[in-house]
Formats: sequence, structure tokens, C-alpha cells
Amino acid sequence: MSRIITATFVLLFAASGAVRAEPTIAAATPDETPAQASPAVESGPVAFDFALIGDFPYTEEDLERMPALLADLGAAPGLAFLVHLGDIHGKLESPGCSDLLYQSRIDGLVGTGLPWVITPGDNDWTDCDGSEGTTLERLAAFRRMFHPNPGRSWGPGGFALRHQGDIPGYEPFIENAIWERDGVVFATLHMVQPAMRAVRQGDAEGEAYKAVLRDAARAWLGVAFDHAEAIDARGVFLATQASLWPNSARPDFNYYVNPGIAEPSEFMAPFVADLLDRTRRFRRPVVLANGDTHYFRIDKPLADEARAMLENFTRVEGFGSPHGHWVWVRVEPERAEVFSFRQEIVEDNRFTLTPPDQRPPRVETGWEGLMRAVRAVRLATPALALVGASTLFAGTLVVLRWIWRAVRGRL
Repeated sequence: MSRIITATFVLLFAASGAVRAEPTIAAATPDETPAQASPAVESGPVAFDFALIGDFPYTEEDLERMPALLADLGAAPGLAFLVHLGDIHGKLESPGCSDLLYQSRIDGLVGTGLPWVITPGDNDWTDCDGSEGTTLERLAAFRRMFHPNPGRSWGPGGFALRHQGDIPGYEPFIENAIWERDGVVFATLHMVQPAMRAVRQGDAEGEAYKAVLRDAARAWLGVAFDHAEAIDARGVFLATQASLWPNSARPDFNYYVNPGIAEPSEFMAPFVADLLDRTRRFRRPVVLANGDTHYFRIDKPLADEARAMLENFTRVEGFGSPHGHWVWVRVEPERAEVFSFRQEIVEDNRFTLTPPDQRPPRVETGWEGLMRAVRAVRLATPALALVGASTLFAGTLVVLRWIWRAVRGRL
């Protein structure tokens, strides 16, 4: 099946060729005009820059900071496009997952004046409050509104995309896209982690669909690498919402000090195995960008069977709530490492330079509340174990004393 998918995709991609973005007038929907091929450049591939954002806004404070973030992106010079890593809102925002909310986020991104591509997050369809329909109904609405023309990116100067929905058997997955620029291949992969919240709400259908998404992403990952190898690409850049390594450090160190802490979840293990295989075979730089845990970092968590760091792989995670900042990615195809990164701190969105007791009170997000509960349970567990052991010890003493008295009474 994977060979059929790859062959179909290669034929489709070859029929159109790579496209470079050219500025036009901003529109509220993806530009329908045919993309113009870039003129040949004798000097070879040209360096370019793009932006990474995601997991923002979540709270009322985030909503107040959102205009500054969008303005900063719009004012940044020379950005070729923007990649959104999903989670366009938090669980506390109301109305959650509504068409009105979706449209407001689309309008904000279009207002940056940049071409942009988005991969959905769990907050965007599976973690909704149910007031706007089932999770799969909201996913259908997200696809309809954010991917009305899946063959093109959003924004002015939109560029051509190849999407998985063109592949027989994968028609629903229009959000999984591939594009190419100056010999570098980009791909979005819609994946979200399983969540107890959905199970508690009885959303078995939505939860089961996450495995379908993961398997579609595995197939699309293969297509992306097959295409990169076919064109002798300088590098591969992958974007998804799901954090495959929420906790990361040296794999060999973790193995001995805290086994399993940095391992991918059992759910994501098949995808990570594919990623390891294809990255190692590709040999050139591969970057995986993710959101999910709201912690800006650049690290190398993908390890081989001997728990050694895979040298040509890098993970970059974007900022997220409550931090309204973004990541600048520099792509230099002629440079061996190809990709480099820098943080872009939005001046108006700084708030941690003020001591906590001098800041306005903020609403705790659902994630923070969950972490507090987990910490409370972890702290309580040793105490409960001590109480249990003490009770057992005291009970044992009572029994032994009773036996001793019974024995003495017979002597």
C-alpha cells in the first residue's frame, strides 16, 4: 500500500513542480490564482526564513496579548511563510470550537500578511466542550474552514501544497500537506496524544480516531521522505502538534537515572520507530517541530537502539500559553546543517520580569489544574503509604500481643 501511495504522490508532485511564494493582496480565503513558478536561479538554492507559532491564546490574558504577537509577526522582515503548530485556543474559552472562533483565528492569521499553513491541535476538535457538536463534527468543521482549498496555503502569495487527501484511501486527511522550497521538503502531520479527558466524557469515537490519524501520519511521513530522497533534498522539516518527548534529556542518562521518563508513549512508539528509520536512512538534517507542552526548546531527543543521540535529527518546540512569543527559523540550503533557530520575544508580551506577587492574578488553565492535582497525588502517595505501613505494623503488634497472651494463658 505504501508503494502505491508514494507512486501516486510522486506523479502528482511531478505534474506541478515546486512553487515559490510571491506577494499579492491579502484575502480572507486561500488565493485561487495559479501559482507562478520561480525564475531559475543560477547560484542555486536561496536562504529563507519562516515563523513558528502555536498553543496560543488560551486565557483572557493571552487574548489581550494576541494582537501584539500578530503585529510582531506581520512586522518581521523577510519571512517567507508561517507554520502554526495547532491549538488555536484554550479549553476555557467560550464558545469553544465554534465556527465563530475558528473564523476569528483565521482572520488574525490572514492579517499578518504572511502565507501560512496550520496543523490541528487537540484543543481544536477533540478537547471541545461538546456544545458545538461531537469531536468528529468539529474536526470536519475545522477541516472545512481552515482547509477550504487544501491545494494552496493561506494568505497573500499563497503557495501550492500537496495534501494526503489526493491519495486514494486517505481522502479525509486534507490537513496533511507537503511543499518544497529551495530543495527543502516540508510536511505537516496531524497527530494528537490520547487524552483521559475524552475518555471520561465517553467520547470513544473521537479517541479511537486518534489512532487513525497516527497511522495516516505514518503513511504521510513515508511519502515525505520518499519525495525528499527522490529530489535529493537538502533537508526535511516536519510539523505536528503532538509532543513525542514531553520530557527529554540525554537518553543514556535517563535510562539509568529515570528509565522511561524520556521515552515516547506506547501510542506514539510506532511513529517514532518510523521516524528513526527514515531519518537515519536520509542522513541529512531532519527537524521535527511540535507544540503541545508550551515549552520553548531545541534539543535532540531521538535516540537509536543503543540510546545514542541521532545526530542529524533536531526537535524544536514553539512557545505556548502564557508566553505570546514565536520562533524564527532560518533555512540555508547550501549550509550542511541547513536549519537554525532563534527566539523572538514580543516586547509587549513580557510579564515574567515582574515578580509574581506584583503581577495581576491570572486564571489557571485546565492543564495547570491537572498538573497541580498530579503533584498533590504524588506528594500524598508516600504519606498514604506510610500511614498504611504504620497501620499494618500496629495491627500486627495487636495480633502478636493477643497470640502471646493466649499462649501464656495455656502455660
